[in-house]
Amino acid sequence: MFARLIGKGLDLAPTQIEVQKFLLDGSLKMHYWGELIGAKNDERLIRAVGNFDQRIIGDYWLRSGDEYLEWYSSVKGYNILEIHTQTGGPVKFWYCNLCCPARFVGQSILWTDLALDLLVTPQKQFFLLDQDEFALLHLDWQSYKLVWRNVAELLAYFRV
Repeated sequence: MFARLIGKGLDLAPTQIEVQKFLLDGSLKMHYWGELIGAKNDERLIRAVGNFDQRIIGDYWLRSGDEYLEWYSSVKGYNILEIHTQTGGPVKFWYCNLCCPARFVGQSILWTDLALDLLVTPQKQFFLLDQDEFALLHLDWQSYKLVWRNVAELLAYFRV
């Protein structure tokens, strides 16, 4: 999925990248380190390894040792995590976070989560997650429209 970026633009940022996820209120939700494996001025692709177990929905789990290929954009209102069962293993699913466009600052990727997530299976099944949390954000009408436009863009992207 991200082959066009792998190995490109590695001079644009340090090899080790810290990802910082913020909530809409500005509080830091989590941070971790990954390896930059591709970049353009407005995109970053990193590789990270999961270190926790968490059930997402049904039989879809994040497991310790899963490999994450994570794509971030400073233009798009979403990021895409391609999750593999292990390094180089098969794709388990794609996890798309609806968010504000990422900011690339030094060796960091900073992004603000908007709660709504889209899980896409290799069989092209779609699960829209955390709609209740998204509704509680009380975004302005323009922001809501933009988020739903981004959901539509992701659905079209994965339907191909």
